[in-house]
Amino acid sequence: MSQAGTSTTLTTVPTSTAPSGTGTTVPPSGGGGGGGGGGGGRGGRILQGGGGGGGGGGGGGGAAGGPPHANGRLEGNPPFEFTGDRERSKAFMLTFQIYQGMNPNADVMTNPYRRTMTFLSYIRGSLVDDWVQEQAQWLVDQIAAGVRQTEENLWHTIDTWFRQAYMDTAESAKAQHELKTLHMTKDNLDDFISRFQNLANKAGYDLDQQVTLDLFQNGLPNNLVWNCVKFNHPYDWNTWTNSARQQHEEYIQLSNRLKGNKVMGGTREQWTNALTR
Repeated sequence: MSQAGTSTTLTTVPTSTAPSGTGTTVPPSGGGGGGGGGGGGRGGRILQGGGGGGGGGGGGGGAAGGPPHANGRLEGNPPFEFTGDRERSKAFMLTFQIYQGMNPNADVMTNPYRRTMTFLSYIRGSLVDDWVQEQAQWLVDQIAAGVRQTEENLWHTIDTWFRQAYMDTAESAKAQHELKTLHMTKDNLDDFISRFQNLANKAGYDLDQQVTLDLFQNGLPNNLVWNCVKFNHPYDWNTWTNSARQQHEEYIQLSNRLKGNKVMGGTREQWTNALTR
């Protein structure tokens, strides 16, 4: 029923698992300023572009063990370091999401490549270092192959791989099962969309991927899916949810008019035919 998405396809993207590491260490791009890192290891040096004068390092007042604020301009509490504990992966993702939301105009967040490298810099420890290096090298390879740093799929890809690798597997499996059986009930479209999006995030699914959009369509009434495709031609998560809301609202309006035998010059039979067009 749905149409294929139009998002840019990245080079050498595997279908389900992270790429194997090449053993190449991503060179630090920071200016090396400040001694606050205290031997933080590879993870803390993947990104801190722009150097910006080292900021006197001596204060040591930043997040404990975390990367310093990029150029000293980021606000709010940085995420805690994620060391591979699956029970804390959901909380880690939430803290990074809040951190990103508090700095919506900072280049390190608006630029998908830098945002992703920043995200990886908060993942440290013997259980995760190899995984981080593989992802960082993949990002570097993408840019070297000609992919723009502003390509949002750079972030989406690493976000998906992180969820696949470290989100609670029991919660993920349960969410995947619920998505297959989730259906819109009565006229509760907004509740269905909200529930579907929540489960998709728990399952580690990209909302714009075709498999996710197919599950979304399977949960909608057939007539609603048909009208979305016929009149709006949706192709990704936003266009599908907007189309579903629009077509559902029209259905509700027509249904209300059917409460009488004759409304606005039409018969009940005519309005019924309109509803099932």
